[in-house]
Amino acid sequence: MINSRNRIVVAVSSGCDDETWSAGMLREAAAEAIAQGRESDARELLELALRDQPDGPAAAELADLAWWLDPPAGARTLTQPARQTGLTGPAASVLARRLAWHGLADEAAAVLDAHPDTGIERIVTGVWLSRLYPGSFTPSAGEPAADRIAATHPWLRGTATPDAVLQGLRLHRAALEPLVMSLLALENAQALDPDVPWFTDLIAAAGRSGSRLPEALLTAARARAELRRGALAEAAGSAEAALHAVGPAGWGVAVGLPLGTILEAFTAQGRHEEVADRLWTTVPRSLCRTPYGLIYLRGRGLHYLATGRERAALSEFMAAGDVQAGWGVSYPGLSPWLLDAARAHLALGEPDQARALADRQIAAIGSDHPRVRAGALRVRAATLDPAYRPGPLREAISVFERCGDRWELAHSLAELGQAFDDAGQPSYAHAPRSRARSLAEECGAGPLSHVMAARGEAEEHRAGRSTASLRALSDAERRVAELAAQGYKNREIARRLFLTASTIEQHLTRIYRKLGVCRRSGLVSVPGLVPQAGPGSAVSGRPPTRRP
Repeated sequence: MINSRNRIVVAVSSGCDDETWSAGMLREAAAEAIAQGRESDARELLELALRDQPDGPAAAELADLAWWLDPPAGARTLTQPARQTGLTGPAASVLARRLAWHGLADEAAAVLDAHPDTGIERIVTGVWLSRLYPGSFTPSAGEPAADRIAATHPWLRGTATPDAVLQGLRLHRAALEPLVMSLLALENAQALDPDVPWFTDLIAAAGRSGSRLPEALLTAARARAELRRGALAEAAGSAEAALHAVGPAGWGVAVGLPLGTILEAFTAQGRHEEVADRLWTTVPRSLCRTPYGLIYLRGRGLHYLATGRERAALSEFMAAGDVQAGWGVSYPGLSPWLLDAARAHLALGEPDQARALADRQIAAIGSDHPRVRAGALRVRAATLDPAYRPGPLREAISVFERCGDRWELAHSLAELGQAFDDAGQPSYAHAPRSRARSLAEECGAGPLSHVMAARGEAEEHRAGRSTASLRALSDAERRVAELAAQGYKNREIARRLFLTASTIEQHLTRIYRKLGVCRRSGLVSVPGLVPQAGPGSAVSGRPPTRRP
């Protein structure tokens, strides 16, 4: 690189008066320097090229390099090169990508129309814009010839998987597009594992880059993975670090990625006032024309749902659905809007609408996106009679355990405990509730921790009082109480214990007094009088009115 640069400088200084030739050579050397991560050399070369050819494409390339090194400051210089007459097709393609990043999609389209091109940069731009603005741009028809892209742009191949692209990526300016698109695809699939060695190596390489943007993007992606694991504090910290690395202005429309993560993590932690403050952050007007806008809308909607503004939450979720319908593309990993809308209807006391949307979500994703399916099963369970809730909740719990999502797992276990309580089987409720409380504390999920702690204290108090009361029963009274709690009638108990019905009535009178209950139905809520029926069946002989 240095030798190439020296040859060019000698050629220029030795009296070569072909300004177009010298500027072109300088720009080629600058491109080589950028590919090798030597941005300071590239800047010097481009400045020389600009001096030789003031109206040439070097101005746009220099503006792009400035943007790469400092996105917030560089963004202010992007519009000036777009008005220059000497802008080439490749430089226009790169400039259009940067304008689109900052929400200037219409300006990007105008630049492309004014500078037609069929080169590789225009192909990259078409793919990039179609992913960043699914409803506004479409890529060129067909895949480029393999021999045209194999050496320099292998990620453009239709068979290239996101993790394969990232594993082979060298982080320089031309790597931004494959980096962003691969991370977005992995996030939608909810498939990124930040603990694998290649991802750790990639973050380390990003830290050595001349630009802060690659490390910010990778840190934001890691925050999403931490959020899915229920590591709420870690997710919030990573997202905050990513956001501040380049500032909201430098993030452009991709600001929805770290900002939406912060909103969701803070909401799960119960930090609602901080969420409200973050909602004042200025975002690009074009944000919701991009998939990153879906992440932001969901974070805002979940905040509204958690703070008792169910109608506002429902409006956010339905807006996300309308956006995706307009694009003709679905992003269930970023925005499971059917599931979210179902939860809003459930909070509004509209179980029929909630169940219909949950069923639509399950049908829409099939076997993909197991976490989304498990969330829909949680909603579906909440619309059933208590005796039939444990089945779908256990299925959801199994999925969240496999995924390692402690926050969703804690909520599912808490709902399972409540289902047992509501079904009149409180003895089964203790184990899932105890585990839910432990997980909520691990996650730092403030609201759920407080609820589970209060229920745990009440349960412990009730269990201690009931245990002492049970010890006051005679052996005969204990046997009668257990059978009565299981739903047996007096004559049936008498027949089983070889006693008279009047003796059973006398035992029950004393049992009620000692246990502090008023009637037979109160026995089922006394810990220790465990029903013999299985923990998913109805307590009474009458079948529930609604089945799954």
